[in-house]
Amino acid sequence: MVSQTMLSYWHLTNSFFQALLARERARAEFQDWEKKEEEFHFDQSKVRSEIRLREGRARPIDVLTKHLNGSDDLDIEINEPYMVFKGLTVKEMSELRDDIKMHLDLDRATPTHVEYWE
Repeated sequence: MVSQTMLSYWHLTNSFFQALLARERARAEFQDWEKKEEEFHFDQSKVRSEIRLREGRARPIDVLTKHLNGSDDLDIEINEPYMVFKGLTVKEMSELRDDIKMHLDLDRATPTHVEYWE
């Protein structure tokens, strides 16, 4: 026969492991939500980039992205993509660095994309 002490111990242990499992599930759900939010913001940045390109007010990241994707839909000539760095202010360079980092983190469509952003 199982003693009352053993039953109490088993109940505490079981409760502890259930709490750990619940915490792990919540953490996994949060990470999934966080990943989806990052992907949403990345997709929105692509939409904004296309709009700026169409309206003739492209930012440096737009030019670099267009060069990578090679879209023929837009009339922007890109001979030397590295020229987007020429003449940028410190603030613009910092913004471009942040944009490139976002692409490096999220644009993993092909090995070419990963290599391009690295």
